[in-house]
Amino acid sequence: QKRLTKGLTFSIAHTFSKSLMEGYGRNEGDGYNPNAYQNPRNRAADKARVGFDVTHNMVSNFVYEIPMVAALKKGIAGQIFDGWQGNGIITLRTGFPMTVTQGAITNTANVTIRPDRIADGSLSNASVNQWYNPDAFRIVSCQNTAIPELCRYGNSGVGILEGPGAKNVDYSMFKNFKITERFRVQFRAEMFNIFNTPQFARPNGGLNTGGGFLPTRNTSGGIDYPTQAGIQRGPGAITGTVSPNRQVQFGLKVLF
Repeated sequence: QKRLTKGLTFSIAHTFSKSLMEGYGRNEGDGYNPNAYQNPRNRAADKARVGFDVTHNMVSNFVYEIPMVAALKKGIAGQIFDGWQGNGIITLRTGFPMTVTQGAITNTANVTIRPDRIADGSLSNASVNQWYNPDAFRIVSCQNTAIPELCRYGNSGVGILEGPGAKNVDYSMFKNFKITERFRVQFRAEMFNIFNTPQFARPNGGLNTGGGFLPTRNTSGGIDYPTQAGIQRGPGAITGTVSPNRQVQFGLKVLF
């Protein structure tokens, strides 16, 4: 933190953290993960990062009282050019954890089921259209009695992937008009998300197990698992944001 010097005050705060939970009680939750265990007989499988966990979070703010040449501080020029103040808040954070899920195996409609994880799932060239690789996961199901080995809970964990991070800058300009020694009028122009940077939400993490998504045996006796072509359109795609786009507002305050 830097105290006021030549009109400038600023501070930088960085948090490096990890928050874990082991399952979720009936009346508890993190706003993202379900309030139930996938398998109540294997509670350890649900130990993971909490939905609001952020590994790195940096917030910086500053206030700068813009200095003026002494010759311009008098008369009309002083009223126009003097008394300006710039303020800003910069926020940078990594993404929230996300979980890949699927439809119910059978008779488990009240519980969110996870598929098998056969690869990492992260993409080096992730985009809003495909944030993770659905082919890294394989659906488990009890709907096909010819494949009893798939009638079980998937081994994919909770919060194993990470959604988009956030970069946001809020900025404001104040103009202070000194009326008397006790009274001051302040005009404010405030711009939230000044660069209009999209703050993307987590991608769609749900895989579909309906109808044609059932795994089937091939002629050689092996198992043909469903691939990305057989997954309902949407897994891995980002379709929303977590905060508004640029917003601008003006205000007038009287200070005394």
